Amino acid sequence: MLWGTTYRNGTSFALYRTPYWVTSDFGLLTPKGQPYNGFQPEFKTDVYDYNLTSGWKGMFGKWSFDGSATFGSNAVDYAVANTINTSLGTNSPTRFKAGGHQFSNIIGNIDISRDFGALVLGAGAEVRNENYKARAGEEASYIGSGAESFPGLQPQNEVNKNRQNIGAYMNAEWDVTKNLLLGGTVRYENFSDFGNNVSWKGNARYKLLDDKLVFRGSVSTGFRAPSLHQIYYSNVQTKITGNTVANQGTFNNDSQIIRSDLGVSRLNAEKAFNITGGFAINLLKT
Repeated sequence: MLWGTTYRNGTSFALYRTPYWVTSDFGLLTPKGQPYNGFQPEFKTDVYDYNLTSGWKGMFGKWSFDGSATFGSNAVDYAVANTINTSLGTNSPTRFKAGGHQFSNIIGNIDISRDFGALVLGAGAEVRNENYKARAGEEASYIGSGAESFPGLQPQNEVNKNRQNIGAYMNAEWDVTKNLLLGGTVRYENFSDFGNNVSWKGNARYKLLDDKLVFRGSVSTGFRAPSLHQIYYSNVQTKITGNTVANQGTFNNDSQIIRSDLGVSRLNAEKAFNITGGFAINLLKT
């Protein structure tokens, strides 16, 4: 069994808020008795990683097996400090909890194989459950104009989405002759949000000149569903475009603004067809 946990924190700095940009800090950041000269917001992150893996392997008759179960989680919490929400005036905090994101998954898999000499057979299966969450920050971070530099995740940014995925495969490698090897794999997958898919691969290797020259080639298909982050991530940030400073939003693919108002289509899975080939020469082999 293997397990681990890590914690990291970081601080970065936003653009300096000059007096002509933010005309007052309401005496919340400037030491008493000193003139107001602006302020520089700080963006802070707390990152937490957790993982736990348990595995086992052995023999069942003449078949070998290797299985494992894994839990993993990553979370990031956002905060902004040394800043204010001008909409709140003298009631503004100077540090805000700005929300966060979390992704976790649970994976279980098993592989079995058997060597028949010239023929090697293998098979396996995997189940996976994924969860992606986005959590809004405290109300003071986004109400009105929001905290300067990063107004925080808002209630409309909140999501809690799950995906289940199961897959199974079979493969074989056959030494047809001393010089020729053929191989093939077929894999079936089912996604709770992207349906079924069957992908495959065929490969060959041929050796010449007492193994001094080797040719290899393969043909395969591929399938990759968009991650939950790609579909559901959204946020709001302060950006400068030309002479304009404004809060700009990144909207997720499930948003009404993206799907209905702008007419952006639903993200589709990536599908691929691949052909590879190559050769290797070993002139020093005796």
